[in-house]
Amino acid sequence: MVDNVCSVYPVRPLVCRGFNSYDAYACEMQKSFLQEDVTIEGYAHQGRAAQAALAGLRRGLEEGGLSGDVLDLAPALRIVLTTPNVAQRWLSSEPVFEGARARIDREKEAAAAAGE
Repeated sequence: MVDNVCSVYPVRPLVCRGFNSYDAYACEMQKSFLQEDVTIEGYAHQGRAAQAALAGLRRGLEEGGLSGDVLDLAPALRIVLTTPNVAQRWLSSEPVFEGARARIDREKEAAAAAGE
């Protein structure tokens, strides 16, 4: 955050681009008061478009021999900002982002391994 504004907003991830809400107040309630029972409704087509683009990017990366893991933004940024030669290492298939893999990605992998 820089001046109370997300400093990576112009290059935010597809997941963030797809998330939207009809009601900014509902988002603020959930964020400020950790009210997980608050339902946040938004434009479904925007979320689906972002998910489809993400799936295509992942498939292309994996077909090219690169990791298509979904990453959590904050840990991934920390790795990018603190790891020497991170881009070259990732392009060489080194698992530099293993510690930033999104929980949902790890859960899907575990379910697939368990045959679910």
